[in-house]
Amino acid sequence: MVDHAALRRAIETGHIAGAAIDVFPAEPKGRGEEFVSELRGLPNVILTPHIGGSTEEAQQDIGEFVAGKLADYIVSGTPPSA
Repeated sequence: MVDHAALRRAIETGHIAGAAIDVFPAEPKGRGEEFVSELRGLPNVILTPHIGGSTEEAQQDIGEFVAGKLADYIVSGTPPSA
């Protein structure tokens, strides 16, 4: 867990030289939604928000989706998408 406000202060005062953050209290819900973080715009900071693909539910959905596409390919012989 990271206190983003404290991290921002530490970077601004030079106590921390930089950071890379991957998980945020509020992630964008989809394409086109603005990513809001108090860490944006800071030097030496890498922010990589994602859209919840790592939740247990999302992983199950992805597995079912891929399995379904493979089954369709076996039946039809044509890939549904590249």
